Amino acid sequence: MRTHLADVAWTVLCVVLALCAVWSAVDLARDATAWTYCAVARVLLAVALTLRVVAVRRGTSL
Repeated sequence: MRTHLADVAWTVLCVVLALCAVWSAVDLARDATAWTYCAVARVLLAVALTLRVVAVRRGTSL
């Protein structure tokens, strides 16, 4: 049960960060000052996905 809950939490985190990255990219297309939000969203998404892939490969749960 705990592993399943952790999987769901990581999936939700990645989806939220992906939506934030897309939303920031759309704002970037409309306003040139939104580049920092876009960059931060992409970095956070990359970190979360990297940690998730490492955890899956090791067979551990974060």
